[in-house]
Amino acid sequence: MKPFSIHDLRCSAATAWGEYLKTKPHIYEIYGRLTGIQLSTLTHTKGSPWYETWGKDGKNAVISNDLIEEYYKNLAEKTRIP
Repeated sequence: MKPFSIHDLRCSAATAWGEYLKTKPHIYEIYGRLTGIQLSTLTHTKGSPWYETWGKDGKNAVISNDLIEEYYKNLAEKTRIP
Protein backbone atom coordinates (compact mmCIF):
# COMPACT_ATOMS: atom_id res chain seq x y z
CA MET A 1 0.00 0.00 0.00
CA LYS A 2 1.45 3.38 -0.96
CA PRO A 3 1.56 6.19 1.62
CA PHE A 4 -1.05 8.94 1.61
CA SER A 5 -0.05 12.29 0.17
CA ILE A 6 -1.21 15.63 1.55
CA HIS A 7 -3.52 15.87 -1.49
CA ASP A 8 -5.06 12.48 -0.62
CA LEU A 9 -5.68 13.57 2.95
CA ARG A 10 -7.11 16.92 1.85
CA CYS A 11 -9.46 15.19 -0.63
CA SER A 12 -10.54 12.65 1.95
CA ALA A 13 -11.24 15.33 4.56
CA ALA A 14 -13.09 17.54 2.05
CA THR A 15 -15.17 14.60 0.85
CA ALA A 16 -16.12 13.61 4.40
CA TRP A 17 -16.97 17.22 5.28
CA GLY A 18 -18.97 17.59 2.05
CA GLU A 19 -20.94 14.44 2.85
CA TYR A 20 -21.58 15.73 6.37
CA LEU A 21 -22.88 19.03 4.98
CA LYS A 22 -24.77 17.26 2.16
CA THR A 23 -22.75 19.20 -0.44
CA LYS A 24 -23.44 18.36 -4.05
CA PRO A 25 -20.59 16.38 -5.66
CA HIS A 26 -20.03 18.98 -8.38
CA ILE A 27 -19.22 21.60 -5.74
CA TYR A 28 -16.34 19.48 -4.53
CA GLU A 29 -15.24 18.90 -8.13
CA ILE A 30 -14.98 22.66 -8.63
CA TYR A 31 -13.53 23.79 -5.29
CA GLY A 32 -12.02 20.67 -3.71
CA ARG A 33 -8.60 21.08 -5.27
CA LEU A 34 -8.11 24.70 -4.20
CA THR A 35 -5.84 25.67 -1.33
CA GLY A 36 -7.03 27.65 1.67
CA ILE A 37 -5.43 30.78 0.23
CA GLN A 38 -7.21 30.28 -3.11
CA LEU A 39 -10.56 29.71 -1.37
CA SER A 40 -10.02 32.78 0.78
CA THR A 41 -9.26 34.88 -2.29
CA LEU A 42 -12.50 33.70 -3.92
CA THR A 43 -14.68 34.29 -0.89
CA HIS A 44 -13.18 37.69 -0.04
CA THR A 45 -13.71 39.35 -3.43
CA LYS A 46 -15.44 42.71 -3.80
CA GLY A 47 -19.20 42.25 -3.47
CA SER A 48 -18.97 38.94 -1.58
CA PRO A 49 -20.80 38.42 1.73
CA TRP A 50 -17.47 38.64 3.57
CA TYR A 51 -16.53 41.88 1.79
CA GLU A 52 -19.92 43.48 2.42
CA THR A 53 -20.08 42.47 6.09
CA TRP A 54 -16.48 43.29 6.93
CA GLY A 55 -16.74 46.66 5.19
CA LYS A 56 -19.91 47.57 7.08
CA ASP A 57 -19.48 45.92 10.50
CA GLY A 58 -15.71 45.44 10.77
CA LYS A 59 -13.48 42.65 12.00
CA ASN A 60 -15.12 39.57 13.57
CA ALA A 61 -18.60 40.53 12.33
CA VAL A 62 -21.03 37.65 11.77
CA ILE A 63 -21.96 37.11 8.14
CA SER A 64 -25.70 36.53 7.77
CA ASN A 65 -26.73 33.16 6.33
CA ASP A 66 -29.35 34.99 4.25
CA LEU A 67 -26.65 37.18 2.69
CA ILE A 68 -24.53 34.12 1.90
CA GLU A 69 -27.47 32.24 0.39
CA GLU A 70 -28.57 35.20 -1.75
CA TYR A 71 -25.04 35.87 -3.00
CA TYR A 72 -24.36 32.27 -4.05
CA LYS A 73 -27.80 31.77 -5.60
CA ASN A 74 -27.21 34.88 -7.72
CA LEU A 75 -23.71 33.70 -8.60
CA ALA A 76 -25.06 30.28 -9.63
CA GLU A 77 -27.69 31.93 -11.85
CA LYS A 78 -25.06 34.13 -13.54
CA THR A 79 -22.72 31.24 -14.19
CA ARG A 80 -25.30 28.63 -15.17
CA ILE A 81 -24.53 26.96 -18.47
CA PRO A 82 -27.69 26.21 -20.48
